[in-house]
Amino acid sequence: DDPFAAAARTYSMAKLAILNGDLDEAERHYRAATEGFARLDRPVMNSICLGMVADFDERAGDYPAAIKTLEAAIETNESLLGGFTGSLQARLGWVLLHDGQLARAEAVYQRALDSARRVRHTMVLFQAQAGLAALHRLHQRDHAAAGAAAEALELYRADGFPRFRNRIDPATDLQATAAVCCEVLAAIAAERDEPEQAATLLGHADRLRDESGVEVPAFQHADVTRARGTAVAALGSDAFIVAFDRGKQGLEAVAPVS
Repeated sequence: DDPFAAAARTYSMAKLAILNGDLDEAERHYRAATEGFARLDRPVMNSICLGMVADFDERAGDYPAAIKTLEAAIETNESLLGGFTGSLQARLGWVLLHDGQLARAEAVYQRALDSARRVRHTMVLFQAQAGLAALHRLHQRDHAAAGAAAEALELYRADGFPRFRNRIDPATDLQATAAVCCEVLAAIAAERDEPEQAATLLGHADRLRDESGVEVPAFQHADVTRARGTAVAALGSDAFIVAFDRGKQGLEAVAPVS
């Protein structure tokens, strides 16, 4: 069997498995296709497969493996006459953030943001600004955090993202990323004595997390819990639930924190 035909067939089987919802089968085929294209020196297909393998590693919580795989994909893309790596850089920033490598995550996100602004790549702008919003909040740079989160949510609402998204479940990733932004803004609102706004934003985030099935990241959990407690204490349980449900039902647009 021709080696390229075999690798291409394995890649096609991986794509079909994704469509059929069989993620275990998809992962097996993507890993095999990655090895096949690497042996054949097919850098474009190898990079695409590496990106998918990194997604599986991230979902499994194996952040070191995801980091290594994304770095390999970025290196491969850069070898292709300096190919655009903004999307991979943004994904790397997210995994570094989960892995606790905050300084490196911020540097990677900034590179992704700068490259995305040059070519107006809305998906990368969204991902990078959302990640930077979380990082700014972790470092108590609330003005910068609010600005980054607001821009990311504006892009999310506009939904002008490219259709080619090399992810297992692109819609889920978008929802989970938007939820991070809502939670950043909610935490800031709670600290600025804007409890109703905080409750509404937490409701928006909760709806996005219900739809995506992605839980609050570990690096954000304490902040979200604190924001909820502060808002409940200020409003009372009944008023909090009213504002929270209004946000969850989408009856009020997400507004930037003043």
